[in-house]
Amino acid sequence: MEMTDVNLLFRQAFEYSILEIAPKKFAQYVYNTTSLSDHTFPIKKEVFNKMRSVLIDQMTFDLEKNKELLVNSKALSKLNLDVLDTFAGKTVLHSAGKNLGLQIGKTVQEIDFRRYILEINNLIEKWNAGKIRIKKFDQSSIDFVLIDNIFSKNIRQNRTICYFMSGFFQGILEDYTNTYWNVIETKCSAKGDEYCEFQARNI
Repeated sequence: MEMTDVNLLFRQAFEYSILEIAPKKFAQYVYNTTSLSDHTFPIKKEVFNKMRSVLIDQMTFDLEKNKELLVNSKALSKLNLDVLDTFAGKTVLHSAGKNLGLQIGKTVQEIDFRRYILEINNLIEKWNAGKIRIKKFDQSSIDFVLIDNIFSKNIRQNRTICYFMSGFFQGILEDYTNTYWNVIETKCSAKGDEYCEFQARNI
């Protein structure tokens, strides 16, 4: 298994999430076309929602079957950077990640907060997207790192680039607590840091 491999289901979930938030951006960088207007959804909503529902089920309940379904992450990393470089790219990526986090969070049945985070980490590791390590934890403030983050390893930039993952973690936390959180990336391995670090604050 190459260090740049990622589970195909996670890559598809990333693409679906971008598609939902910004159809034109997705079309431009995945289908290499700009013919779609900002107000045109390229897939019928009911079809898209069914596709997404099936994908979420596969990501969370069919992991043993799909754990070896690995593809090179180059396309995912390129799409992340391409969308990031467009107007409002940071917002698009963060919002897309948050939506996915909200959906994934609903599939994790854990009452204890720490065990909930542990289950999320187990999913991320099985997607081959990274490993969470908690540095600080209480009910309103969490500092954690993401090691081997699929978006930033083997990438070199002079900026933080993991807006999708910060949004994903925000969605995860908001689904569990039913309150608002703010999650920002304070360190990024793409900048040369040892790992990606995130701060989550309940607001």
